[in-house]
Amino acid sequence: MAFPHLPRLSLLFSTLLLAGLARGAHAEQQTAEDRQALANRYVHEILPYWQHRLALDDWDVHILLSRPEDLRPGTLGNIHWDRDKKAATIRVMDSTGYHGDLPAMLKDMQVTVVHELVHLELASLPVAEADRSNQEFAIDHLTDALLAADEGRAVTGFLSVANPPALSR
Repeated sequence: MAFPHLPRLSLLFSTLLLAGLARGAHAEQQTAEDRQALANRYVHEILPYWQHRLALDDWDVHILLSRPEDLRPGTLGNIHWDRDKKAATIRVMDSTGYHGDLPAMLKDMQVTVVHELVHLELASLPVAEADRSNQEFAIDHLTDALLAADEGRAVTGFLSVANPPALSR
């Protein structure tokens, strides 16, 4: 079953709505559980949108929020997939790993979801271990371009913390 096309304004509206709810009258009393529930709802809302945008509708993709200590140091998420079953699980760092404001946290989570889905899109390409940093560099560029196009902005640079690989001659 194909996921119906969600217009960009719908995703933008939902992002603003979630951020607005978080900043409501009692935002200063927002509990860690409230913040986590909001993050969980957000990543589950954006997953089908981006999965459809990347034409990965035939994949069974699940998303889990994970504690920072359950992720590789320096990462915000990861993905594991089974190509034969067309099943994948994306792990995104949960709200305990963020100490900034809610909109910045949600934006980082969206970047992570898109980044990991681009990995899935490229899963059929062989990558030697020596080329992993080059692949991450390319995926960072593709992620930024996809998000920029969706937001109607120019590509301005990296949205991730990955370091670009050294240029080889």
